[in-house]
Amino acid sequence: YPSFGYYGDFAIEVVEPLAAPANFVGTVEGEKVTFTWTAVEKATSYDVVFNGITAIISEGTTATFTVQATDEEQKLTASIVANADGYKTSDARLLSLQRLLSLSL
Repeated sequence: YPSFGYYGDFAIEVVEPLAAPANFVGTVEGEKVTFTWTAVEKATSYDVVFNGITAIISEGTTATFTVQATDEEQKLTASIVANADGYKTSDARLLSLQRLLSLSL
């Protein structure tokens, strides 16, 4: 929780950041990518950015998110931050996945 202090005529509020989501991993199955992470205590939402698409927001305390990815997308990148009212947003966790090509000879 935020803490308050006073310095002369000024009120000072110290706002702690949330912990960054831990164990952020992605699993690719066909054209679906499922991201999972360990829920952050006190987080009320998570912002997940997938391949540069911003504003993918997972509301609540859910610790999983699934997106569609085309077969042409060989490199998949994602980041996640935790949010909560009264706290600074957490540091971002980054993830990069490389889809392996399958060749038939």
